[in-house]
Amino acid sequence: MPLLWALLVAAPAESYKFFGRSRGHAVSSPAAARWELTDIPIFFRLLENAYLPTDWFTPESWRDVVLRGFAHWGKIPTTTIAVHLEDESFAADLSDADDGMNTIGFTADEYWEDSYFIANARVLIEDGRIVGCDIRVSPWIFDRLDDRARENPQKEMERLAWMEMVVAHEVGHCLGLLHTDLNPTWEARTDTPAIVRDGFYPEGVTALHADPIMSYGGWHDLIGLTPDEITAVSLLYPTLQFLETTGAVGGRIVFADGRGVPNAYVQIASGASAAGPHYGTGAFTDRHGQFLLEGLPPGRHLFWVHPLGDLISQLRPERYEATEVVEALDIRDRWFWAEVRAGRVDIGPPLTVSSGRTNP
Repeated sequence: MPLLWALLVAAPAESYKFFGRSRGHAVSSPAAARWELTDIPIFFRLLENAYLPTDWFTPESWRDVVLRGFAHWGKIPTTTIAVHLEDESFAADLSDADDGMNTIGFTADEYWEDSYFIANARVLIEDGRIVGCDIRVSPWIFDRLDDRARENPQKEMERLAWMEMVVAHEVGHCLGLLHTDLNPTWEARTDTPAIVRDGFYPEGVTALHADPIMSYGGWHDLIGLTPDEITAVSLLYPTLQFLETTGAVGGRIVFADGRGVPNAYVQIASGASAAGPHYGTGAFTDRHGQFLLEGLPPGRHLFWVHPLGDLISQLRPERYEATEVVEALDIRDRWFWAEVRAGRVDIGPPLTVSSGRTNP
């Protein structure tokens, strides 16, 4: 597959995003920084300090949350990645990004006090490869919760599940993944998937996950990784079978006048089940309307082109005006078939979409 990348004039900027080998943003997996195979499994230690929010956690419950967050990445059959938590802890005052030890825990860094962010991952890249990562979590992470949430057992369970996914998100960064620019993680947080207004999407699509892990994600009722995250990490750390049995499809989405449609979402429709339709890996078009979907199973597949979700289009319209996205919010859904060939990158002809979406 790497030889075929030479056929692409410019890789789309909103497919899966990875840390580049020089720590910039990579737009395709061949250009991405990653851990050496000899460094896998990746080991972490908990920070040992006094900043654990004991109103919410015991040391045992925090360890359990971390283990569950790690486990999401270890359950993917198409990747060789594995993340483990060691029994020994690590003194917080000795921790540093380049100390050779990967750590996770709560810190009292001053910027947490006035920061909107609740956690971050410090990824160390040297000579094009990832060599270390420290995950820091704010000790004031739950201060926004009101008294009712503190006294509600159901809210406590939701809080633990949410923290589990915060851990999973930061681990995703440690593995080399970035979220797309339009990931609403920092703009909307809900305890359950947001209900999509009737008529905005095809029949059977009832919920849009408002807090995906690394990417825009899909429609899921369960907490966990979306197809985007699973495909992206498999591209970085693939099993031999994954490499041999997947291909890529790319193209360009345009308006009738030939202009590229920015930030439309192109997604593979991977089938249906008793629970309803299931949609797989997706990617945004870049500002020129180009898209690229890697890591797809071979065969003839149906793809769905649609605008940003109802929830996301309401979040920060001024941001979308600045990034030329507003017009793309009005495009009508379009479906197309494409053949995926194992080990190949196939670029299709431009696909025209029209404006004029109407919703109830």
